[in-house]
Amino acid sequence: MPDLIQSALRLDDLSPVYRAAIFAMTAKPIFGADISEKNRRDDLANRYLSTYLDRDLLCTECHNSKESKSGEDSLWDRTHPVPGYFEQALFGFHKGRPLEDISTIFRTPESSAGNIGEGGHFPWGLKETCGNYKFSWQIGADTYAYDPAVGPRPAYFASIQETTPPFNHSVFDIEEALRSGVNELRYNGLRRRRNTDCRVCATCSGGSSTAGPGYATKRDAAATALRDGCIGCHGAGRPNTNFLSALPTSGSIPSNWDTPLVRVEAGSNTGYIVPGDINASEIYQRVLNDEMPYPSGFSSTSVKDDFLDTLEEYINAMPDTEGCDNCAESGCDI
Repeated sequence: MPDLIQSALRLDDLSPVYRAAIFAMTAKPIFGADISEKNRRDDLANRYLSTYLDRDLLCTECHNSKESKSGEDSLWDRTHPVPGYFEQALFGFHKGRPLEDISTIFRTPESSAGNIGEGGHFPWGLKETCGNYKFSWQIGADTYAYDPAVGPRPAYFASIQETTPPFNHSVFDIEEALRSGVNELRYNGLRRRRNTDCRVCATCSGGSSTAGPGYATKRDAAATALRDGCIGCHGAGRPNTNFLSALPTSGSIPSNWDTPLVRVEAGSNTGYIVPGDINASEIYQRVLNDEMPYPSGFSSTSVKDDFLDTLEEYINAMPDTEGCDNCAESGCDI
């Protein structure tokens, strides 16, 4: 590390130091008789959030790039943020996510999935005392990320989204995301807008606000289908993405049940549901490609086909401008 630091100073570029330090940090997790793999990953995630991002997930609930309890309206303005929704970009939500939704990716050398530390590769010339690593292509599935006893533990962090098998992300992916971000800043500067071809918001500026025939009935049918097939993993209080948090497990269907998912950003250039576009609607595509429901799937092909038909009718009948407020929340307008 001293050699690397001296070289980076001569290069006038400290990003190699930050990238290398991720490996050194991950190689030194906390130990103890009562320390579990979850404790180790949570601790590493907290250290990374503090050291690299200056973010505390307890604080982002009330203080983030979109709003702050001590903002201008409080008459005690302690925030002078660079314009841009950075927590949204990092965690997928302005207020951040639960730590366990982020820490999964901080896989440690002592991981129950089969020691990253085994092997003879010393990234960035790290010494033996800092730990050695398997090559990135040798790292197998992470049994902590998917434990049959508890189900999948998804990882949502910056450009890394690990929600389905093979669950093989590791410190190499974190380092690669940082490298990519540094290069993006170096060559293009800070960009706070989505790509101009973003399909999530494409129709918000000039689309129709008129719903298709039978939209109300098709919307209720979609709510029932999602309740039956998805709410167990994606409802309120669930450990996975809770885009169905406004949909109760039983009883009447509230008018706002789909607010958390229409035009809310999911993957790259996709939303959970995008009006009139099943190709940009991630929920539809994941079911179509047998990624969801995970891990058991539907009971039969006909049940899957009925689910997709119901979802497609709902999406196609939706007004073009539905959810445009959510689109703005995701950062399209800044």
